[in-house]
Amino acid sequence: RMVQVRAMRAGEDGAPPELSVGLQAHISREKIARERGMKETPFELAPFPGAEVTLEAPQEVADRDATLSFAGWVIDGTRTGTVKT
Repeated sequence: RMVQVRAMRAGEDGAPPELSVGLQAHISREKIARERGMKETPFELAPFPGAEVTLEAPQEVADRDATLSFAGWVIDGTRTGTVKT
């Protein structure tokens, strides 16, 4: 299952614009790190079966003339915090 990661600016009229935001991405299996590092949105991950994917977003991001706050995750169209695959 492919994991697509995007940062969107919420609260805009029409389709929300995508943002370029640095996130920590970590893929592990059985508590052994397989991949870890900073990635710039948008990006995709292809975790292996049984893998755990952890994403860490910054609490605030500077965008043009505003400081934006992290609002949460949306996975498969549902606002959530954790999803097991």
